[in-house]
Amino acid sequence: MMAGFDLLAMLSLAAVVMIGMPHGAMDGAVAITTGHANTPRQMTGFILRYLALTALVVVVWMVIPIFTLTMFMLISLIHFGLGDHTANKRLGKTVQVICHGGLVVGLIPAVHFAEVEPIFLTLTGAVHISQLQPLWGLIILINGVMVIAGGIYAVLAVMNRGLRRRFAEWLALLAAISLLPPLTGFALYFCCVHTPRHILAVTRAIKAHDTETRILPLTIAFTIATWIMAAVTLMVTPSSIEIDDAVLRVVFIGLAALTVPHMILVDGVFRPKHLDRPPTKGPSHDHHA
Repeated sequence: MMAGFDLLAMLSLAAVVMIGMPHGAMDGAVAITTGHANTPRQMTGFILRYLALTALVVVVWMVIPIFTLTMFMLISLIHFGLGDHTANKRLGKTVQVICHGGLVVGLIPAVHFAEVEPIFLTLTGAVHISQLQPLWGLIILINGVMVIAGGIYAVLAVMNRGLRRRFAEWLALLAAISLLPPLTGFALYFCCVHTPRHILAVTRAIKAHDTETRILPLTIAFTIATWIMAAVTLMVTPSSIEIDDAVLRVVFIGLAALTVPHMILVDGVFRPKHLDRPPTKGPSHDHHA
């Protein structure tokens, strides 16, 4: 269904798998910190629930792919935006979530329409672009809201020095994502912005809570498990599906499936208690209006 990937696209997908996707492997350590995996039995239960929810997302994607992709785009905006915000007042936080989260979800498909549409067709199995109307409707809405939020963001950045660095980052990413091919732009953000920011923030929060949690061994174990699952899935993919399409589906459907339990744990449980609150000891984080 798709044209073959060039070298840059393949390297971008490889970066997503090798660098970006495993950042969720820290969820084992996060689960310990939140009290959901403090014993071997609890850890086993956590892993089984995590895998069950992941499998459920894959099944739902297979049954209603266009709706699931649309919902995945929406929750990705929220997840990316929450990871990038630095404001603690509601207006500033809302604007940052929309602007930063909307870069990947809204800007990439809008600016690179011709290149992204075949990707959407491959991921959903749609046979005609008219079937993607709900998805494109969401993307148009996101971009419209992001334009308004971007104007407010500029005003807030002028008024609050603390927001200027993150606002400058947003402008730089906006330019880079507009110029780079879509998969490369996604890899740039996912691997060079979201992943290191997530790793640093979660590591700092876990260590502030409990210095005994063995973050690295757990993360390595979960990372290897993720790669093995991806490799096995690719190996059992029917030979009738072209390799480029198979890789694309494994990467992005797998990413969507893992994002749901990851977001529930990190954004629903861990963030309110450990990421969005300043540490009780030492200097507080630099949060602004």
